[in-house]
Amino acid sequence: MDRIQSRAPTGAQQPEKAADPIIVHPDVRRMLLTMKGYVEGGRAFSTYVAQWLDISKYADDDERRKHAEGMVALLTPVAKAFLTDRGLEACILGQQVFGGHGFIREWGQEQLVRDCRITQIYEGTNGIQALDLMGRKVVGSQGKLYELFAQDVTNFLEENSGDEQL
Repeated sequence: MDRIQSRAPTGAQQPEKAADPIIVHPDVRRMLLTMKGYVEGGRAFSTYVAQWLDISKYADDDERRKHAEGMVALLTPVAKAFLTDRGLEACILGQQVFGGHGFIREWGQEQLVRDCRITQIYEGTNGIQALDLMGRKVVGSQGKLYELFAQDVTNFLEENSGDEQL
């Protein structure tokens, strides 16, 4: 964030220079914080799904394993579509932060945008993931898989209702 561009809306932050660093501009901060939110949220969500995947493969209790298999079935299309959609959006925001430099090969940002765009197709296209989620997972299970997720959320909220960090 060493690049300088015009003055901050609140006044000169580095008056000795011709302009201020781009990080002091609200729109740049918005884009960077949005990217950070997508990355942190995506990591948390993928870890949540991975936890269920581990339980589905390694749990000794058959009932717990079956429950985890249902969670993995429900959450897999959501994870594929959500992570690839937000990944592309984060790359596009990064390209915007780079400005015109985001389109040149020197920085590689333009390649990241292309690479992220193809993930939405590699994973079966996100429209197909949505059809799988609603058609096979929610409607096909008469809502039972969704109920597993809803109960997991309810349990988490009940267990953490006194936690001020939530």
